[in-house]
Amino acid sequence: MTAGDSSAAAHVSSSSILQTMRVGVLLPNPRIPRWAAAVLRDIATRSTLAALIVWPAPESARALTWTCYTLLDDLLNARRDDAMAPASAEDIPNLPRLSEVRGDTIAALAAAVGTQDFDLLLDLTLTGRDAGGLSALARRGVIRITCADEDCGPAFDRAFVERRPSVRMAACLETAGGGVRQLARASSMLDLGSIGRSRSEMLWKASALAARSIDRWAADSAAAPPPASDRSASSAGIVRRPGTLESAKLFSQLVQRAVVRRLRRSGESDPWLLGIRPHRPGAPDAQGFTAFAAPGDRYWADPFLFRRGGKTHLFFEEFQTRRGLGEIACVELPDGALPHAPLQPEIVLSCNHHLAYPLVFEHRGEIYLMPDNEGIGGVELWRSIEFPRRWTLDRVLLEGLPLADVTLHVDADRLWLFATMPAPHGRSFDELHVYWAEQIEGPWHAHPLNPVVADAASARGAGRIFRSGDQLIRPAQDNSERYGGAVAFQIIRTLTLDSYVEEPLGRLEPAWLSDLSATHTWNSDGVYDVVDGRQRKPQ
Repeated sequence: MTAGDSSAAAHVSSSSILQTMRVGVLLPNPRIPRWAAAVLRDIATRSTLAALIVWPAPESARALTWTCYTLLDDLLNARRDDAMAPASAEDIPNLPRLSEVRGDTIAALAAAVGTQDFDLLLDLTLTGRDAGGLSALARRGVIRITCADEDCGPAFDRAFVERRPSVRMAACLETAGGGVRQLARASSMLDLGSIGRSRSEMLWKASALAARSIDRWAADSAAAPPPASDRSASSAGIVRRPGTLESAKLFSQLVQRAVVRRLRRSGESDPWLLGIRPHRPGAPDAQGFTAFAAPGDRYWADPFLFRRGGKTHLFFEEFQTRRGLGEIACVELPDGALPHAPLQPEIVLSCNHHLAYPLVFEHRGEIYLMPDNEGIGGVELWRSIEFPRRWTLDRVLLEGLPLADVTLHVDADRLWLFATMPAPHGRSFDELHVYWAEQIEGPWHAHPLNPVVADAASARGAGRIFRSGDQLIRPAQDNSERYGGAVAFQIIRTLTLDSYVEEPLGRLEPAWLSDLSATHTWNSDGVYDVVDGRQRKPQ
């Protein structure tokens, strides 16, 4: 059996396990919101959704000013795809009857469950309350979603008040023996201008996390399950909800932002520009770059280098404001010296849709260009017919998938594609997916652990994957506080058909020019190093 056959067999086995499962779901109230309905629909299509049990969480006191703030935010910041909106009958067909627990204790829940025979419980109450004994109500335990072992409600409110960039969530399996094993995790960015939008995005992330945790649990059950951690299921620490003064301050900021939005005249955003330097060996740093800015009606970003015939070619995105679309530009760099300013690039690829992130590579004697075309779907593979000026569309890989900033890595026996793809109703830069194939034409296979990274601080690609000594390094965007906040360098420790492990190595801050607010691409060809940066416009 080949590695691919083994992976497919494991998938069939895990699917078979799901088909025979009886799953009970705990809900915080009988009004089923859209994010929870999406989970129920997913379970019902693959398993037996045996029961829905309403298990109310104890209410904590809220300051009146906090309530007023959230109501005003709802009025001023309308939300599309609101995760908290009640689901329609079409969203949740053929549901079992709701059972309501009278009380918030484990004993009350056990009495309501009675003799119902569950293989697995899924707790969608999003609370971190003491649940000792909860896992004994199902043969294989309970999957719980919490925010770092805390109740997601107060923990989320507290994170918002403290202006944290994101909230981290985890889905853990708790078994009757007291073991706890993390199945999946995710981070949800906070929109610090609106608590309602932030909460809605967090709940959609929780929805995707719940479905993913069941898949991971089934895959672990089909194979030899990994050992549980030694820690026991524990109660959450007490997380204080925002008080009167804190919520009053937020109330005032919300009003101010609303007024500013209505008074501010529309203007151009801060432009992006390129930084170029002769290559410096060693760890990437921010020293010695010379800035190259585009003319005033456009900007330049996403620089990539490709060396051919002893010459370095710099490819990058040129965004013209009048078109509102990115195009791929190219300029040849002279060896041993910086190019003369201003750069004189030429457009080498233009389409009726946005193009960016121009990864150029050679494979089996052909030169290809694999640009980002976010919003179109699939990965466009352009083949050179007259380098670097003329390209023809060779094929579309992974057609229909909304992948962004696709980065190719080739090892001895297969090709790997790294790309971010949004969770339903999510953003495009905080979940990294990996695909593999044995030839560029495909077929391409999704990694079973997708998304292999669920963190805005290190998911989206920031340049070509490269080797430094015996280390395989993946540049990634840190979008946790703002778009393109920094480049994070990640060491890929394990990359196999059924496993993926990476860990942080270092960072490149937007410090190569004094007035930068962001940097989100790094590349080198051993002759030049290139970066980009977002320049603050004078006020």
